[in-house]
Amino acid sequence: MTEAVSRRKLASCIEGHTAVMDSLREFLARPAKRITYIPGNHDMDLHFAGCRRLFAEALTGAPEDPRVQFVVDADRYELPEGVQILHGHQYEPIHSFNYEEIILTKDLAQPVLNLPWGSFFVLNVVNPLKAERPYLDQVRPFYPFMIFGLLTDLRFTIRLLSRTFYYFLKTRLFKVLNRT
Repeated sequence: MTEAVSRRKLASCIEGHTAVMDSLREFLARPAKRITYIPGNHDMDLHFAGCRRLFAEALTGAPEDPRVQFVVDADRYELPEGVQILHGHQYEPIHSFNYEEIILTKDLAQPVLNLPWGSFFVLNVVNPLKAERPYLDQVRPFYPFMIFGLLTDLRFTIRLLSRTFYYFLKTRLFKVLNRT
């Protein structure tokens, strides 16, 4: 995910969610109001400076505004009173970010986001199967879905389990074996 791709995605989100953007603008128009944004696994693109400028400009008319701040260099926002605010994805190991290397640059033509393993799993395993079961990514916790799927939707569940198992082996085990 390059910055150019991320900017296009964000521009599309801004354009497609006018009610949300209008509400945020209304909120910022009130005295002494500000927005502190902690990007999570669904909006990781905001780690790119160009995306932050685009979002701020969409809200305030300027690419930088003290009323809109982004927490992109740490996994938490700490208030003076000692309260810490974290995005929930950091509590799921497969979706947590590596804040020491959030953007990869080494040996790349352009910097790219260092997506967590869970993002690739969703892109490569879950999303292709959503055409058949649109609710697939809405089930929480996931293991009961698998268990009951073996009883009620055997063919699909076997495909899901085999794709999951293969993807895990391909990205975790084979990677380790190829390091020698």
